[in-house]
Amino acid sequence: MTNLSQLDFGSPSLIWERIGPSLVKEGSNERGALAAYLPTPDVCVVRGRGHLSLDLTRIVIDVLDPHIAKGHLVALYYDYEHMTSYDAEGRHLVTNWGIANRKSLRTIDILIGGSRFVAMGVAAASLAMKVIRLPMRIHSKRSEFESILLGTI
Repeated sequence: MTNLSQLDFGSPSLIWERIGPSLVKEGSNERGALAAYLPTPDVCVVRGRGHLSLDLTRIVIDVLDPHIAKGHLVALYYDYEHMTSYDAEGRHLVTNWGIANRKSLRTIDILIGGSRFVAMGVAAASLAMKVIRLPMRIHSKRSEFESILLGTI
């Protein structure tokens, strides 16, 4: 099993030097990896690669539940540029969690890469967030995503 911090994510970015020390929890299996960071009390960054299984999805909730229980209003940033697929149960879990915790979430920004499967799942989640009026932005350019993220940390 490889830790996410040891995986190659392609083009290195200075932003990860800044966010890296705020790692809270990470996990990996034979198909994918995920890590969650809290660089500030009101920002959570999630970075995924490969296949996002249900057990990896739970990492996000495990990190955020105790954090929002303390009253934090969180902006979520998902770096899913290198994610290729996901378990439908995981997408449902995190979408339903977002709906249930709407009052604790400020915004959601998601960076997606070339996977059409991931793009379709993100679009479906975006519709659910639109219904509850939770701002969710989908990005396909790393520079745009990182610029917004840097503006909040």
